[in-house]
Amino acid sequence: MDIALYSMAPFALQAERAMRELVALIVLVGALCTSSLPLLEHHSIACNDQGVQAAVAVFQHRFNAHRRYGYKYTVSEIESSKLVQKENSTCEFQLELGLEETKCHVVNPKPVDQCEVRQMDETKVKADCNVTLTVADGRARLKRYFCVSSTASAEELANVCPDCPSLLPLHDPQGLDSIKKALKKFNEQSNHTAYFKLLAVGRISTQYTFLGQSYFAEFAIVETSCSRQVEAEKQDACEPLCADEAHHGFCTSTLLGNDEVTVECEIYDVQVLHSSYQCKLIVNWVHFSKQVITSDNVIYAHEFIKF
Repeated sequence: MDIALYSMAPFALQAERAMRELVALIVLVGALCTSSLPLLEHHSIACNDQGVQAAVAVFQHRFNAHRRYGYKYTVSEIESSKLVQKENSTCEFQLELGLEETKCHVVNPKPVDQCEVRQMDETKVKADCNVTLTVADGRARLKRYFCVSSTASAEELANVCPDCPSLLPLHDPQGLDSIKKALKKFNEQSNHTAYFKLLAVGRISTQYTFLGQSYFAEFAIVETSCSRQVEAEKQDACEPLCADEAHHGFCTSTLLGNDEVTVECEIYDVQVLHSSYQCKLIVNWVHFSKQVITSDNVIYAHEFIKF
């Protein structure tokens, strides 16, 4: 794949609406990101109907590579496709795609094709995307995309699994407290020498059990420059290591009504990243994740500009 596909600056607009009762929209404008991303193995894309699948693969890769929070998505349906022939043997694919959220968080290095899609009883998330790609000399460049996601409603979940946990906003105080307790337990029992801190909250859900109200969480963590034995009062000052030096992890936790905490974390090897990936990006990522709330209508809009 041509390096030009990923040498670009994204302008991100995200509008989020909290689930259930919260109706206010929060608009978040992403910072410029000028780094080059890993390339797909190059396959020539034809400017004909046979090129649609390859163009879809380019979008799926680029969409997930650009995400800095949340979960990876897989393309589940090509709703429509339009081929526009341009001058000098170039063309443009205009696609309408259906996407589904997987269980792989973006810190998970597993290819999205190997990720399990979230099912309805787990509060399924879908997205509808309008995508434009340009092709020149068989090489594609993602020009723009606009996606709107939708979360399965409480009514849909109740029809499939009335006893399943209900999704909560990511800023839910009790849910965040359960994550705090789980992360504390992980660091106390971890075999790693470094202290890990919260990177981003993925999901929080709750369910009433015979032990009382219980909370279930999914969250990403990142290795810091501090030792695992760092004093509690100094933990907030621990800085995440640069992205190409830090171990990342993904955790699932349960806080039962009797205050019993269980946590399981999968820690990934340090990922070899492109040299222009700045250390400050991971710090911004942590700061950004604290602003995000659970939504049932998330808009992703990106315009890519070639340097």
